[in-house]
Amino acid sequence: MTSDALRTARAYGTLVAVIAMINAANRCSVITRMPGGAYEPGMFGALSDRGPPPARPGHRRTVGPR
Repeated sequence: MTSDALRTARAYGTLVAVIAMINAANRCSVITRMPGGAYEPGMFGALSDRGPPPARPGHRRTVGPR
């Protein structure tokens, strides 16, 4: 194989891996019935050591379907 063919094969390998990760994330969203666009910045803050960020004034936090 030429060096161009090897570079192309590596690039496609990376692309396939990224597509597989996106597919897995989408499947997890379907399983948990998370609607698209439901993510709010900081909604997973309680899972970190720092705790959740302060809420913005006049903003309701929603998690998951209503």
